[in-house]
Amino acid sequence: MFAIFLITDLTYVSLNTLGWRDWLGSVAGATILSVGMFTLNKLNLK
Repeated sequence: MFAIFLITDLTYVSLNTLGWRDWLGSVAGATILSVGMFTLNKLNLK
């Protein structure tokens, strides 16, 4: 899951040649999203 978000963000960033802060923000967003998805899946399994 995380890899998909990361690859999407990396390709998006390289296309737009954004600054390192934008890149960092997109990685942080991807991490938060994947952690949120993982947590939801854990809660649903209980």
